[in-house]
Amino acid sequence: MKMIFCAALALIENGKVLMATRPDGKEFSGLWEFPGGKLEPNETPEDALVREIKEELEIELDKKELIPYRFSSLNFGEKHITMLLYLCTKHKGNINPKEQQKYDFKDLNSLNKLKVPPLDEGLLIDIKKIMSKQVIFD
Repeated sequence: MKMIFCAALALIENGKVLMATRPDGKEFSGLWEFPGGKLEPNETPEDALVREIKEELEIELDKKELIPYRFSSLNFGEKHITMLLYLCTKHKGNINPKEQQKYDFKDLNSLNKLKVPPLDEGLLIDIKKIMSKQVIFD
């Protein structure tokens, strides 16, 4: 079985979390997800997340600002994917999606209406719990 590791971002600003749609042509295209991507060989999850977010959204993250939060792990046929979710509240630059996907900062009410890939489902439940408790991130 092929093992794939991914890093994803829950960027939280003003009580909302950044979500993006899966690009056309990829599995689960059009569904909303936490942005991020696959780790390259010998790459740390933090390095992969900084690289992927820069490539996908043209914003910069500081590795020191990334907070490891949760992970999700599922079998998909002949592959097993483990996704590590990081929290962050700071970034540099303006978001400019490079793969023509939509993105939006979603509040709790909007998150409740999103359709997400299976790997994101449990992670989204946890993020909604954080947001419903109105945890403040500086």
